Amino acid sequence: MPYCSKCGGPIEGKCPRCREKLAFDRARGAFLYEGIVREIISLFKYQGQRKLSDLLAPYLLKPLSELGKPDFIVPLPLHPAKKRKRGFSQTEFLARSLSKLSGLPVRAPLIRVKNTKPQVKLPVEERKNNVRGAFALKEKERIKGKKVILIDDVMTTGHTLSEAARLLKRSGASPVYALVVAIGSMR
Repeated sequence: MPYCSKCGGPIEGKCPRCREKLAFDRARGAFLYEGIVREIISLFKYQGQRKLSDLLAPYLLKPLSELGKPDFIVPLPLHPAKKRKRGFSQTEFLARSLSKLSGLPVRAPLIRVKNTKPQVKLPVEERKNNVRGAFALKEKERIKGKKVILIDDVMTTGHTLSEAARLLKRSGASPVYALVVAIGSMR
């Protein structure tokens, strides 16, 4: 099956994810979001299996190499209420595990200011509005002129990563790439 050159998702014909202009420059994922990968991500994210970040991170090295060498990795932040409920941020764990393997520093210039509904529970057409205004910057000076890799566990529509990338780019980061463990189907 062919893959989209921008978002890295599987496509047949035109990429449904990239019909809309997504703010990140390119995205790559290690897996498709299905089968055992879906189960592992669920255990990691919702069952508190934090050590799974060390299992998943090595698989991010190849897609990371396709994006070039960034200045730093930025984990997509959770809203503080979600982080308290879950007990941790899966993207922070992934970023730290990837940092250990790659030697790239982790920075956290973004904060989540809007406690959004879980994207997975929303129809595709509502996801963009759900994340609009979800993030704010806390460290402007650290990103101007920097090449940034945003990291998340799963990308389906790309709207959450795009919203974060838009804010980083508006503050001078360039390019901004997205790196995910798995890419979900738009079907």
